[in-house]
Amino acid sequence: MLSDMKNIMNTTDTYSKLFEHGRIGNLEIKNRVIFAPVSTNLASLTGEVSERLVRHYYRVASGGVGLIIVENVCMNRNSRND
Repeated sequence: MLSDMKNIMNTTDTYSKLFEHGRIGNLEIKNRVIFAPVSTNLASLTGEVSERLVRHYYRVASGGVGLIIVENVCMNRNSRND
């Protein structure tokens, strides 16, 4: 997925730095593609990490992004976004 995007964008220099290693403080990332946090509501009703949530982030990570910022958590049931 990310490799297809990389091949398309390699035709110009506009996005050439996007696929270079990056650094945020002491953290080195393999590219500068960052997955922003989204609210999936895939956690369990009690707020615990579910198998569906693990699979979601596994798929995102398998796509080749350099950094994943995980979503919010709800401390009580009334704050969920159902």
